[in-house]
Amino acid sequence: MTRKGRRLRPRLRAHSDHPSHSYARTGDSRHVNTAAEIVLALLVLVPFGLVVGLFIWAAFKDGEEDRALQARLGIRRKTRLGR
Repeated sequence: MTRKGRRLRPRLRAHSDHPSHSYARTGDSRHVNTAAEIVLALLVLVPFGLVVGLFIWAAFKDGEEDRALQARLGIRRKTRLGR
């Protein structure tokens, strides 16, 4: 578009208060907040998963030791599953 033979060029300002320019500032903080939430969730869920995994591992090891002790003592236990 021209006005009186001159071509109009958009002017860029360093800091604009126009609402369409505010997305850059809020968008960055939104990404930072999302990243912080992901890191926080990982910091909570990974140790929780490790603790639950250790409890399950310890229960299996305890069951193995119980079966070994009962076999050594000659104790036969009947279960509902027929083992």
